[in-house]
Amino acid sequence: MSVGRATYAREPGTTGVPVRWCVILLCLLAFLGAACSDGYPKEDVPTINPSEMTRSELLEKMNSLGDQPGLDRRWRYEVSESCQLTITVTAGSVFGSSDVVVVSLENADIKMHFDDTDEKFDIRVLQTEDPAALEVSAMEGGGWAIALQMKAALENLRMHCDRPVR
Repeated sequence: MSVGRATYAREPGTTGVPVRWCVILLCLLAFLGAACSDGYPKEDVPTINPSEMTRSELLEKMNSLGDQPGLDRRWRYEVSESCQLTITVTAGSVFGSSDVVVVSLENADIKMHFDDTDEKFDIRVLQTEDPAALEVSAMEGGGWAIALQMKAALENLRMHCDRPVR
């Protein structure tokens, strides 16, 4: 008795790949396709162009950015007709202590800084005409997308200083 290799007859027009391997391969491709879109931050979704916003829309946007859940403190903003930006920072909950800072946006420089020690972004306002002026923090914390949106909103609010209030 001789032992040889078993041969299987194939139906004409088939590749010989078992159906289960085809199913496994399709499931794997579907999984990889779904995984490609996973992990993208939701805050990178395009928003309204800040240069087209009114002063009140910019303040509304800034107040919503300053009230993000991931921030250590709550940031609230008001601006006068003379472009004095009032920043109210509340530590912890609504009942925490508050600090109020007022800075002029006219001729101000808006900077975005990344702090390596706590790995958070800081948006700062510097009055360029006053050499003794200190940089005022307009928002600390948050990710890159939130910081970039805040910087854009502040820069556009500063541009409104040269225009009539609308």
